Amino acid sequence: MRQLNPIGFDDEAALISIANNKRLSSYDALLQSLANVRASYTAYVLAGEKGTAWPAPCALPVGLDDRLRLHFSSPPSLIKSIIDHL
Repeated sequence: MRQLNPIGFDDEAALISIANNKRLSSYDALLQSLANVRASYTAYVLAGEKGTAWPAPCALPVGLDDRLRLHFSSPPSLIKSIIDHL
């Protein structure tokens, strides 16, 4: 099986930057959900480190998931830098 080595990237700083970017369509909803998203992501990372089952997905406000997906189809530079490292 192939293994992906983690890149030196601060996920939490990227998330906070995206959540605080008023120019993005996700701005308001993501900023309001930021604490929930950060807690869910932390649980996901810890589960991966322990080799346990992934936690339940984070509940997002209606439409936020679609707006976040849209960022990846037309990414701002911060998201593009993540994609370029993959």
